[in-house]
Amino acid sequence: MLHHKARLSDFVLAPIKVIVLAALPLAAGVEIGNRASAGDGITGATRPARDAMQMFDVSLASGYRALADTLEQAGQDPGSSSNDWADAQYFAVKATAAGRGDNDGPENTNSWALAPIDRAQIESARPRLIAAAAQMPEIARTANLIAAKALATAQVKFDCWIERAEEAAKGEGQTEDCHKAFQIALTEFDAAVGGQSIAAAIHPPRP
Repeated sequence: MLHHKARLSDFVLAPIKVIVLAALPLAAGVEIGNRASAGDGITGATRPARDAMQMFDVSLASGYRALADTLEQAGQDPGSSSNDWADAQYFAVKATAAGRGDNDGPENTNSWALAPIDRAQIESARPRLIAAAAQMPEIARTANLIAAKALATAQVKFDCWIERAEEAAKGEGQTEDCHKAFQIALTEFDAAVGGQSIAAAIHPPRP
């Protein structure tokens, strides 16, 4: 699992993952509050702009927290891959980081062991998500809370999609739910910013 070795080495993780997950709601809540009051480091940021940035942070942190919880539960299944536990801890860390305003962006396919068909599909969708994220300054300027929340959801569901695709490559699980949720979130984002729906531009989910 390249992504765990490469990216989690910068964090000090609790020896028992349950401790990490249990601590997330309080830690994320405190850090998000601090970031919002600091104005995100943008000189002269207005209260509506801070609200939009806080909406993104809150939604991203809670989304990653929910994903970590789901994977933790899956890891308790005796027949589950041990990767569910590792991935749960990985996304728990991303939730904490998002809570303090640190966002590394969506996952890169190079860090995950994917089947060629899934890799191509995900790589074709990632630029659209990156382009949507590039609109965050305008989202903040216009205090577009709906777009901020949809963008955060799209990123979480993209990462969920890529994690599920790695499991599917081993014959465990399926990608359809996360893929569809990603499409829906981006469609909601486009509607919120007055753009065109991209549902038709992304390949249909693999059965």
